[in-house]
Amino acid sequence: MSDMGSDTVQSGMQPQSGNFGIGIKPKRPTGVAILAILQILGGIAYLAIGITSSALLRGLMGGILIVIFIPIGLFALITGIALFTGKNWARILALIGGILDLINIPVGTIIGILMLWYFTRPKVKAYFGK
Repeated sequence: MSDMGSDTVQSGMQPQSGNFGIGIKPKRPTGVAILAILQILGGIAYLAIGITSSALLRGLMGGILIVIFIPIGLFALITGIALFTGKNWARILALIGGILDLINIPVGTIIGILMLWYFTRPKVKAYFGK
């Protein structure tokens, strides 16, 4: 039993549940953690902008900003948490986001290429169970 624990540490795997290697998940890649945290912070920023702008701007403009920023903020927050916890659907959303970034020339194109490259790496895919 103690040999299994040392193998787990050496291979970079984290036990999820059970014994004898059942439910072992690869360690979270640093890049995934960084991108997830940035996504979460972006979601919080969108929520804050939506809430404060609606408080500052009454009427139609405030309502429009709520309708735009609050859903985007919630989506970003949920996606960031899902990336951090290794949900494959969040990886797919990150890939879709990378594809959409390609049209934002030049910076978005670079970010999009990096996102597509990173989220298709074998180690990253393994973390998400693919």
